[in-house]
Amino acid sequence: MHRGMNGTAAVFAVVLAGCSSASGQARLSQLETQAQEDDEIIVGLSERVAAFERTVDELVDLYQQASDTLEAAEHKYELARRSGDASSQAFQRAASDYEVASRRWRLVTITLLAAANWDYAGHLCHTRMTTAAYRKKLRKEGIDLDGLDADHGLPKSRGGADHPLNYRMIDSSLNRSLGNDVMRKLMEHPLHILRGTAVSALMRLRCSPRL
Repeated sequence: MHRGMNGTAAVFAVVLAGCSSASGQARLSQLETQAQEDDEIIVGLSERVAAFERTVDELVDLYQQASDTLEAAEHKYELARRSGDASSQAFQRAASDYEVASRRWRLVTITLLAAANWDYAGHLCHTRMTTAAYRKKLRKEGIDLDGLDADHGLPKSRGGADHPLNYRMIDSSLNRSLGNDVMRKLMEHPLHILRGTAVSALMRLRCSPRL
């Protein structure tokens, strides 16, 4: 009787061991499948990140092109405005070109802020510098700064960032005249204050120690 019980117990133990082994194999197989799926997800995410980075790079290039175009259009418009003949074809053409360039610049800027928000802003956070540091940098590049001030496009009192993209070297007397008058700055140099406003807003969101 005891021998029969022992035999049954032995068989039961073998069956349990087999079940345990089968369960373990199934679990291992499940884990391997999950790992493979995770790897595929990671690869997919990596490809998306790479594509995103390419998009951001393209947008930054496009932003620079749009900025250059707007700056050139602004210069031509200013020359035409100073001629005093608002009815001339040259003035009308310059005003039209400026309007188109300004609209394109705003569109590219908004797209860049939406697509690059945290990554591009992170770069901005690492390239902050004071006006003194900016002047020092320009002097090292051999630029004559006599009689010039580093002017904040968007004034610091209005939330303007300490960043080269929010600076413009202008005549010291003009800088004192403009002060923190945003509307006058917008009329004098719209590209400068628009760029400074966009950069300052993005940096305020991204570079805050609370985030």
